[in-house]
Amino acid sequence: MRALVEVYGRPRFTAAKQILSLAGGPVHQRDNQARALVRRFDETCEEGELRAAQEYHARSDPGARVWEFYNGWKMSGLPWPQDIKPASDMETELETLARASNGLLDTVTGDYVVALDKMIAASTCQSGAVAVPSRSR
Repeated sequence: MRALVEVYGRPRFTAAKQILSLAGGPVHQRDNQARALVRRFDETCEEGELRAAQEYHARSDPGARVWEFYNGWKMSGLPWPQDIKPASDMETELETLARASNGLLDTVTGDYVVALDKMIAASTCQSGAVAVPSRSR
């Protein structure tokens, strides 16, 4: 959740629901679980710490944001979102770009990382699992 909220500025409740969708579980319980997750997240943040971290990452270059996201997500142990390239794909594609770059490696790599940064920012971080309709109350 920290990777989504701090690095990419997602609203806490939205990030919590996205994470819960990846973790699975009953859809009808996600709002309550998301509120609990947000409370726990807020307990770990000092006053002003979240805003300062978001501002720092907003000023960071795309490579730093991508690196922070990948490392943060890896530490979470959550399933990888289907709409974001896994680290293994990224490494393979960067190796392929390096071989084909003809001396333009910095430019090609930079463009790739910027595109990856935009992909993560636009991601819905969904698992691809079919959502179970919520029961009426």
